Amino acid sequence: MNDISSRSSGAGSRADAPRALAAALALLLAACGPTEPPSAGNIALQRGDFPRIASIETQRYVEGDPALASGSGVLSAGRFIYNLGPPDGGEFKVRVLLFKDEPSAQAYWQGMHRAEALAATTPLDAGDQGWIYRDEMAATRAGRSIFEIKARGGKGRLADFTRACARKAARRLDDP
Repeated sequence: MNDISSRSSGAGSRADAPRALAAALALLLAACGPTEPPSAGNIALQRGDFPRIASIETQRYVEGDPALASGSGVLSAGRFIYNLGPPDGGEFKVRVLLFKDEPSAQAYWQGMHRAEALAATTPLDAGDQGWIYRDEMAATRAGRSIFEIKARGGKGRLADFTRACARKAARRLDDP
């Protein structure tokens, strides 16, 4: 090896080291940056959060509407349709409510359904409070969020779907 080629191969790596360090530092700082505040849209399940979500349709989404928050404490709300793929298919219609605080969510939860209707449900281990009615309807409260789910098809997947909603909301709402 001659003297010129050995110097040229080592010269580029020293000059590139500060640039590589600066790029790595920039990526690290970007990852530590502020996250988007919780909303009904980003606590709702996305593809990959539950097996076999084929598509998600947003029917309605409201955020930052003073009329929405007055009295109930709701910060944002959304209605989503989840179409499930094979083998069983099915459709879950989901209403997501995000409240300003947990007491507002608890108060809304307590007034959501009449006692005689709740007597026909089965408790569900999803979030802080949850219930399921056959394989047709379910609801859960996780912190300051509430999910109401109506199923058409989905063959035995409603309980797992409801638990997945509660887990994602709990994780997202625990993030600073």
